[in-house]
Amino acid sequence: MLKIYLASIYERRSELIAYAEELKTYGYTISSSWLYSNEEVGDGGIDKNTPLAVSKKWAIIDFEDVLSSDCVISFTEPFGTLTPRGGRHVEFGMAYATDKDCIIVGENENLFHYLPGIIKYNTWKELIENINKFR
Repeated sequence: MLKIYLASIYERRSELIAYAEELKTYGYTISSSWLYSNEEVGDGGIDKNTPLAVSKKWAIIDFEDVLSSDCVISFTEPFGTLTPRGGRHVEFGMAYATDKDCIIVGENENLFHYLPGIIKYNTWKELIENINKFR
């Protein structure tokens, strides 16, 4: 069964936990440690006030989680939305560069979302309606 990494802005963490749990009911494994183990960074995610050791630790964990996955599902923000961090873009790029399945849920946020082979769904519901295509 596929191992899936879920990427998004940290503020959507609780929403993605629900999606991860739903994917598990279909038999998928979730490799996104950040969803479940970020008590060190609080509710706001990693920012300029996060201790360097914590930032480095989570960079390595997220890096390894992406590389160990078969597929990255990236949840995008509406075009023009400014977000203070961009780790999800790096995770998406790592996945594409290592020939993993890349899926976008939402709008194309940057030009790399137009690369060949990327699967796009407008909503989570649309992705779930097509879940059997991932097997």
